[in-house]
Amino acid sequence: QKLTDIFAINGKIYLLDGGVGRLIILDEELIKNRKFTSINNINAADISKSGKYVVFTQSQDYSSELLVYNKNNELIFTYKYAENYPVAAAVNPDGTKVCAVSINENGGELYSVLAIFNLDNTEPQAQYVSAGNFITELHWEGNTLFALGNTAAISCDLYNNFVEYNF
Repeated sequence: QKLTDIFAINGKIYLLDGGVGRLIILDEELIKNRKFTSINNINAADISKSGKYVVFTQSQDYSSELLVYNKNNELIFTYKYAENYPVAAAVNPDGTKVCAVSINENGGELYSVLAIFNLDNTEPQAQYVSAGNFITELHWEGNTLFALGNTAAISCDLYNNFVEYNF
């Protein structure tokens, strides 16, 4: 299910899963420990049917951090990006994989980096760079990932075969 809203009230951050009406509350202690100082620090979030969820944030110590939690709000792992900036994140329906897209530039050209993680490993299982394409949307359909940018769409199957479709 896609996350439908992120909002803050009285120092707490709420992730609303409109697909099943579930509300996840990131409490003040969690916010303090993870340095969520305001809602503006969260660039993307998503939740799976299993209750695992991902939060992609800007960071005070790094360019960005990908934080993955279980349904009990316990941190599964963190992946820190030294130079790329967070754009979107998505958890597959069964909560076993996460995809994050970040952006950077090289020689004046923007590029998007897709990183796919198995939740049993804190390093990306697969990565794909799409030059000149600003990817803003991610969607899992089973174990197939779809990414949509301003110049191309990308799919990635179960075996990490990426295909880019330019338009």
